[in-house]
Amino acid sequence: MASVWVHERQHTRQTMSQVMAAFRERFKDAPPRRATLLDWEKRAFALGSVKDRPRSGKKTTRLETCAAVASSIERSPMKSTRKRSSELGVPRATVRDHMKKDLNVRPYRPTFVNELSDGDMDRRYESCRALLDTFSNAVSRTKVLFSDKCAIYRSARDRIMVFWSKEDPNFKQELEHNQPHVMIRAGMTSDYLIGPYFFDGPVNAASYSAMLETWLIPQLRDRGLLDDVWLQHDGAPAQFALSVRDVLNERFPGRWIGRGSPTSPAPLP
Repeated sequence: MASVWVHERQHTRQTMSQVMAAFRERFKDAPPRRATLLDWEKRAFALGSVKDRPRSGKKTTRLETCAAVASSIERSPMKSTRKRSSELGVPRATVRDHMKKDLNVRPYRPTFVNELSDGDMDRRYESCRALLDTFSNAVSRTKVLFSDKCAIYRSARDRIMVFWSKEDPNFKQELEHNQPHVMIRAGMTSDYLIGPYFFDGPVNAASYSAMLETWLIPQLRDRGLLDDVWLQHDGAPAQFALSVRDVLNERFPGRWIGRGSPTSPAPLP
């Protein structure tokens, strides 16, 4: 009845105070607040009743939501919070709150590694022993030019990947080969930083030999290091090519470190 009184005010010209006074007189009780009366009016003429709207079902408790998040992490620890939120139908902020406060999990980024064969560990151990024998003191180690290459990818798709866990899972992911990228090479000794050098295209035997002849060797000659430095590089296919090893043996006779070098151990049977 009170909702009808509020609705009919435009015809009766009553103020809200007069409606509240009529309620007090009729029901001998304190009238509802103004906001409550307006809410009753909306419900009465929208739903035909001033009762609360029927609920869709049982309300999910915090414990149930937390259990669902925990189960999702157990099934898919690498899924993003955005996808996990969409899958569970739970706000992303709630998912992150459960993960941080209730489940005590945090994101771990993977360590990117290249695939190793069964004999690589033994070969690496033998190479380290040989290098320690060759460079047995600090003075000899200052003559080593440590060099390596780096790929800059156009897409950072794998760099944002995380593994959600309570403890560090030491997760590793093998890198996919031949993705669009730019290759850069640089080197350093105890006194000099040499580089960077940008490869114009893929790194193969021809481009690596050209880098040695047109860039690295002139850089070392200008610094007075060419006749004394030991060049270190890894055993990538381009650096193991016969034409590259011919250049290395000519320019760094007995003074280069890598696969097929004089310091490398014999291949495993």
